[in-house]
Amino acid sequence: MSISTLERPTQNSPAGMQAESDRAIAVIDTYRPTAAEHTRLQEIDEEFPFLPAELGSKATYAVLDLTDNHAGTFKWRGAMYAAERASQDGAASLWTNSAGNHARGLILAARALNMPVEVRMPTTVPDNKRHAASQLWPDGQVATTLVGRDFNETTAYSDEQPGSGQLIHAFDDPDVISGQGTVVDDVLRLEPRTSDLCLPVGGGGLLAGVLMRLKSLGRSDINVHAVIAPGSDSLPRSLDRDFDDIVPATQPNRRYGGSCVSAVTKYAPDQCRAYPNVELHTVSDDEVERLINEYDTHRQDNHLESVPPYEPTTLVAIAGLMQIPSRRGGRVVALGTGRNAPLYPSRSVERATRVWVGQQRSS
Repeated sequence: MSISTLERPTQNSPAGMQAESDRAIAVIDTYRPTAAEHTRLQEIDEEFPFLPAELGSKATYAVLDLTDNHAGTFKWRGAMYAAERASQDGAASLWTNSAGNHARGLILAARALNMPVEVRMPTTVPDNKRHAASQLWPDGQVATTLVGRDFNETTAYSDEQPGSGQLIHAFDDPDVISGQGTVVDDVLRLEPRTSDLCLPVGGGGLLAGVLMRLKSLGRSDINVHAVIAPGSDSLPRSLDRDFDDIVPATQPNRRYGGSCVSAVTKYAPDQCRAYPNVELHTVSDDEVERLINEYDTHRQDNHLESVPPYEPTTLVAIAGLMQIPSRRGGRVVALGTGRNAPLYPSRSVERATRVWVGQQRSS
């Protein structure tokens, strides 16, 4: 059966979950050439040669580089699958709220499907970041709308004034989640010995997709380690509550880009509860900062400035490797999620964080 004629299954049943996951990887495999996507496995010492001595020798460690594509991030997968689904369901155009990797992924998807797309960004987004996203389809049908001082204000505006066509949410969308889950197929293709997966948690879409896909493939034996930045604790707080009760993060951590999310998708705690081998780890700012400093020093010492660095969000996951119990013979794979942000937050981000914290303390 062709992709275009496959009916939408019921995702809350095991058979439906299997069918949706299988369809998602078929779509991603079909559109990989349009994104120039080349996922590869790196041994940990390729970019982090200072880590093996700290991690020990019982297990071996690798990083799945999901950034070698036009978007520079894994997020083109979720955007691509959701956009293709929207097209099949009759949508004529797409829109989203995003100033980062999801926007880049959705523009690529819209280009592949030749669909108009609107991206709504905060007014504080740097010009170079805004132009970099639109340049992914320079002669195409991309509209960029600047509204609100931050992502929350942009989203609030869109709640009152929705865009035209189908909204493709960055992470709280079952089709986006199914698309993100296709990273599992690349993991198992490139490293079938994988015993542990380590990934960062932002909105929880990647985590939910990974858990869903592992279950559908009968690989619930793989241990999944979800690494959380300090303050961005919506997932563990939600897991402490009843079903369908999403609890906001204590203080979303703005230092690490994709980790700065106020509330995770409801699918993340749902999938965590249903998966037998998932562990949550919270790393400290000191741990991530130390890793960033060592990584940056290594890059400068070896004149690697021409190679884009992994984003701080990825380094949150790499820092989490230190908390994973070392199992003899284990093969631990961390997910390298993006290369579109600088290692260090800008002064404006640091200043905005201090203002935000001050507001929280005074309220």
